Amino acid sequence: PCPPMQPSCDLSPASSWGASPVDGETAFRRWQSLSDNEERNGPVPGLRALLDDAGLSSYTAAVEAWCGRAGAAFLAEVGEELDGACGEAGIPEAKRDALR
Repeated sequence: PCPPMQPSCDLSPASSWGASPVDGETAFRRWQSLSDNEERNGPVPGLRALLDDAGLSSYTAAVEAWCGRAGAAFLAEVGEELDGACGEAGIPEAKRDALR
């Protein structure tokens, strides 16, 4: 039912959140803010430092995006899927040895 004083309303989930649905895409919400440590280190502790030390810091955003899609939260998980992560991030094969 519509609230009083509003002759019509749309109670669909999309309108109640002010967003339109996108077919085939799952939305996620984060209910906590990032800690100072997470702000500095990113979603995978040590990843930014590793990329920086290897001279690959320009790929940080792309690798972190891959981590989010793949659910990788630890360096060991990134290492297990290094070729896939690097491939999706666009890191050339010749530069990947610096991460091994």
